[in-house]
Amino acid sequence: RHDAISNYLKGAKKDQQNMIKRKEMIENRKEYYENLNTEKERAELQEREKTRVEAAKAETKRRDEEEKKRTEERSAREEKHKDKLLKMERVKKLMEQVGEEPFKGLTEEELCEMEEEDLLARGIEYMSKEKNEFKQKMKQVERRLDYNTRAQRLVEIPLFEDEWEVTQKENKVWWEKKERERERGGEPVLCV
Repeated sequence: RHDAISNYLKGAKKDQQNMIKRKEMIENRKEYYENLNTEKERAELQEREKTRVEAAKAETKRRDEEEKKRTEERSAREEKHKDKLLKMERVKKLMEQVGEEPFKGLTEEELCEMEEEDLLARGIEYMSKEKNEFKQKMKQVERRLDYNTRAQRLVEIPLFEDEWEVTQKENKVWWEKKERERERGGEPVLCV
């Protein structure tokens, strides 16, 4: 019995040391796994933070690009509007010089889309057309005047000549009558 107790004590001490070693090993493993989990959580947290920071940077970049795009579009619209106003100003000046007739039937958009050279060409073409029409009208007036002048020579001049001859005859008769009266009465002749 004593041997059994001594064996038990030897074995119990050994078992106790084995149990302590096993407990230490379990504690070490537990600590290792806790450290591993803590490290894993820290890594995940860092990864999430990194992802959040990248997402925030990407969002900021996207907003900046959108703002830049909106600014460029607004600038382009404003520039287009200024160009349109300048173009309309030039068109109005051209209309003052040439008149509105060459541009009748064109909308404001069509006028703005046309190049200045095309507008000038249209104005010059209209003025040339007006000039030709004026020349034709002047030729017609000239023809009528010429016709009337010739008709006057052919018709009225002979009438004037006839009237002149009649007046001359009347004057001659009157003169002779006054001459006779003067010879009879000695009165001076009054010229009419």
